[in-house]
Amino acid sequence: MVTRINLSGPEKDPLKSYSSKESRLVSSSFFVSIVILVLTFLVLAGVLYYTSSLEKNIAGLMAKIQTETQQINADDATRVADFQQRMDLISSHLTIGMEEPATLLSEIEQAMVPGVVLLSFHQETDRDGQRRVLLDAQADSIAAIAQQVLQLKQSKKFSGVIVEESGQNSDGKVTFHTNMIIAPSTPE
Repeated sequence: MVTRINLSGPEKDPLKSYSSKESRLVSSSFFVSIVILVLTFLVLAGVLYYTSSLEKNIAGLMAKIQTETQQINADDATRVADFQQRMDLISSHLTIGMEEPATLLSEIEQAMVPGVVLLSFHQETDRDGQRRVLLDAQADSIAAIAQQVLQLKQSKKFSGVIVEESGQNSDGKVTFHTNMIIAPSTPE
């Protein structure tokens, strides 16, 4: 007896086999496409959120910078204004010919008489533009005051010497306040 063995399997339809592979491929590519599309939207949403967050931070920092700049400008403006006032005062003293205190004190020192002590010295310009020196001094007697006033009047540097006020202090010394005009400087 002869046995017949069919070694070939059932006949497969090659179109059917190709179609099932194609459908698996299409369904897997569709799934991959959907995943990529979702990931793209998630990345886009993340980038938009991050961008808006950065813009808010930048706006906050710009506001802070502007506030600090205004404060610095206000401080600088105050300093500049103060500096300008000082410069104007110095310029006005230079234009009106204020002399250095050392020069005037040297002149006053040469005119001082024995028995008189200088207590204070002040230089100013009055409304008429005349430069004046105001002296407060102390003397042993009224005679010493008279000698001092005479010595100042004889000086070429001062004119209009006036004793405006005098009195006696607790030590028995005579104090007096003198006002005098500074003569214009002559070129040497």
